[in-house]
Amino acid sequence: SSEKPKLLAQEGDWAAYFDENFGKVYYFNHETGESMWTPPTPSFPSVSEDAVSGENKGQETPSPAQQDFYEVLQVPRTATRAQIKQSYLALAKQHDQLNKGNRR
Repeated sequence: SSEKPKLLAQEGDWAAYFDENFGKVYYFNHETGESMWTPPTPSFPSVSEDAVSGENKGQETPSPAQQDFYEVLQVPRTATRAQIKQSYLALAKQHDQLNKGNRR
């Protein structure tokens, strides 16, 4: 399932989330779109990566053949092509915004 990242901590415009792909906490500024791996301020609430990654242990990511893409795209099974495309583009834009500083 494609869930929104779980908010772990927040201070001002900055929020901490757990990146499943890297197994690390990242920090995202909702005002500027900036993201980083280190806490943005010394006073930012501490987040334990071990505690967060422990929540996901033992859960296997389903293979693409096992995924329900209507659920992933957050559309009903009765969705039109236009609705599916609109949801896909919105989720892709959200993904890009959340992962802005993580280009390879």
